[in-house]
Amino acid sequence: MKEKIKLIYILGAGHSGSTLLDHLLSSHDQIESGGEIYKYLPYVSDTLGVRPFDNRYCGCGAHITDCEYWKSIKSIIAEEHDTYEIDLNVKDAESFAVNNKSVIHAMLQTSGKSVFCDSSKGIVRLKHLVDSQQFDIWIVHLIRDGRAVGYSHQKKGHGFLKTVYRWQKILKRHQKGLQSFGDEERIIRLRYEDLVENPAKHLAKILSRVGLNYSPELLNFRASEHHILSGNRMRWSDEQEIRKDVSYIKKINLLNWGMADILSGVSLKKQGYSLFKK
Repeated sequence: MKEKIKLIYILGAGHSGSTLLDHLLSSHDQIESGGEIYKYLPYVSDTLGVRPFDNRYCGCGAHITDCEYWKSIKSIIAEEHDTYEIDLNVKDAESFAVNNKSVIHAMLQTSGKSVFCDSSKGIVRLKHLVDSQQFDIWIVHLIRDGRAVGYSHQKKGHGFLKTVYRWQKILKRHQKGLQSFGDEERIIRLRYEDLVENPAKHLAKILSRVGLNYSPELLNFRASEHHILSGNRMRWSDEQEIRKDVSYIKKINLLNWGMADILSGVSLKKQGYSLFKK
């Protein structure tokens, strides 16, 4: 375990398409993913009790306690730590490095793959992974129109304008954090809208950076079994088509659209989004 693990980290705000990108990447025969792997402990713990039992399903559709894949992971980790209930968010830097490498190594060992995809999305976790010096990291900074993100949250009962404001704050925080990363060759900036418009082109770009080849079969991501934790409900859908969803443009009323432009217009324009409702 002395050699650094190759890791693709998906950075971005919630509801920006990370689950789709995660599925596409982990359909590669050399890429494994745990989805939002930072949630590992709440998913596997039988004692912690912070995640309801009926909300602990694997991306394969099985409950985490019944999934043979996760049974294998837990067994490997328990051999190393005397327990599989280890915290991937522990504040102690040494424990963070040991715990994260243990879980990720176990997943690669079980899957027989060589590259790990982490779609946890947060900049703080990314910084800790970099500081651990245990991983060879490439970053995909995934960005989606903040108004689309706001509308997606609104459908779940959250405030549209509050979400748009938070989106631009997250975007700026991530951009600032990436400045300290230093190696621009390892940062891939990708708009969700561009990904769904031409997934082959952008998957090929990401894979080439990591030293892997693209295959059109990756677009048939439902043909692969995925064991990702958390993410949106597309994990269990049969939907295969990758398409651009612009329904939010019609469904956001003019007042909210205008207020969103006032709140985050500068950030939207910098990312190439039109301020006009068209």
